[in-house]
Amino acid sequence: MRILLIPPKSNYPSPLPYGGIIGQAMPYLAAACKAAGHEVAGLNLCSEWCHGSAPLHLEKALRHAIEAGQPQAIGLSGLSADYLFVRDALSFIRQFAPHTPIILGGGILSYDPDFIFNTLQPDFGVIGDGEETLILLLEALQGKAELAAVPNLVYRKDGTQRRTARKQMSANLDALPFPDYAPFDFQTHLRMANQTDHHFYTHTRQQPRILPVSMGRSCPFKCTFCCHLGGETYRQRSVEGALREIAHFYEMYQFNILFIYDELFSMNSARVEAFCDGIRELREREHMDFDWTCDLRVERPDLRILRKMKAAGCYYIGYGFESGSDTILKSMKKGTTVAQIERAIDLTLEAGMGAQGALLFGDPAETKETLAETAEFYRKHAHHAMIGYGYVTPYPGSELFAQCLAKGLIQDKLAYYEKVTVFTEKQINMTTLPTEVFGNLTDAARQSAGEPLPSVPVREYQQTGECLIDREAPLTLRRTNYRLQVQCPHCTSLVDFVLPLRKRQEGSGQQEVYCPECHHRFILIYQHDQLIEPAVPKILFRYFYGDPAASYVYPRPPR
Repeated sequence: MRILLIPPKSNYPSPLPYGGIIGQAMPYLAAACKAAGHEVAGLNLCSEWCHGSAPLHLEKALRHAIEAGQPQAIGLSGLSADYLFVRDALSFIRQFAPHTPIILGGGILSYDPDFIFNTLQPDFGVIGDGEETLILLLEALQGKAELAAVPNLVYRKDGTQRRTARKQMSANLDALPFPDYAPFDFQTHLRMANQTDHHFYTHTRQQPRILPVSMGRSCPFKCTFCCHLGGETYRQRSVEGALREIAHFYEMYQFNILFIYDELFSMNSARVEAFCDGIRELREREHMDFDWTCDLRVERPDLRILRKMKAAGCYYIGYGFESGSDTILKSMKKGTTVAQIERAIDLTLEAGMGAQGALLFGDPAETKETLAETAEFYRKHAHHAMIGYGYVTPYPGSELFAQCLAKGLIQDKLAYYEKVTVFTEKQINMTTLPTEVFGNLTDAARQSAGEPLPSVPVREYQQTGECLIDREAPLTLRRTNYRLQVQCPHCTSLVDFVLPLRKRQEGSGQQEVYCPECHHRFILIYQHDQLIEPAVPKILFRYFYGDPAASYVYPRPPR
């Protein structure tokens, strides 16, 4: 069969390109479909500027892809925050291919299958890992199997929603073919990364090319804000299998930053050491030049292991900080303490790597006192750790989401899906504090926590060429790459950054950066004395960079 696979544009309906790390769901499905003998096409809008509006661009791209490829099945995927994209894509597909089966998977369906299936009305829904289920479903669509025999499937028969038996997919992740990125314009996606838009991912590379590799799926822990509850069993792949994939894609794409997906990468110290040994051997034997990063739980760091990771090329570690208050960590069911977080930061820095994490406001147990504790934690660590602020979001599938429904904090489920977005936005006040008081306290905490970051002037800067991600941008929004040299105020190293800067009349600008040597944070100040292009009009800036919550420029398609 011919199948068209469409990953979400994760900043939709913003017209800007989305430069985050490429998702692996659709590449894994593409590889599984090809291995089973099917023809695969992809439509990835993440690397494109959406002139006019994102919905208009999506409509045109879908029309072209369907007319050109004549797919016999179309697959969509996404998370709950991708609801608007999935909804609009479904609506447009119905217009251009009314008789083509639409298959919806990913967290958006898996974590709330009944509501999403009934609301968006795809032809089929796949719950959980999709590789095996999708292949069996395509066989059923070809008349080679019965729908009722396909596990983890939601479909409609005789006007009634049906759900087949839930089945854990194979625990042998090494049996899966390597993800296939080719249908999703991955070369363009690789070229999009830069040291402005992806600063803590990319601070060690002036021309970053980021590739992810999965070493595990799911998670056995039960954090209240997480969507893994009731999902797949946690599984890990072998170190040998991961190393083979890394070598395969290095030869194909010459990435220089490797991002490891495995929420429990550090749970087995012997496994971590085996991975480090394998990475060092690969880098030395094949002359591979890349840095890598991973996530660890804060109670797991061991200085000897951390030093081995550093020697193997690891440059920073992501941790689940979440809060600077033990009260909040207990409420979140994190199973960690502030003392453990601080120890993890100290050990990671001692090993010569950066420590990164986010602090989240708004857990139901949040009080004025716990907010002050988190602000104090930030004040203590902000200069030497990569710490961001955000808000706890009750994503569908999480314990918090169920609590919000039960308490009536979410009264209109559909309206909530239409506005749920990333954790940087306030979604719902789940605390006992009045909403205005909660907002004032969190805003004050973010603004007053800690001394200002040190600022240093750029010593030298030199134009190096156009910013590739902006090639299709409106003329007045395009940026130019500049190589900026600055002396780190923390370790005194002379370091270079390549930053895409927008030309404007103002005499100076600033950029938050992380030193590639000591991984500490500071502000660099640069001059624009010779750049005389006019500033971007505010109305134009807002039009292209607009508020994701704003109304569409292009009318929403009918539901």
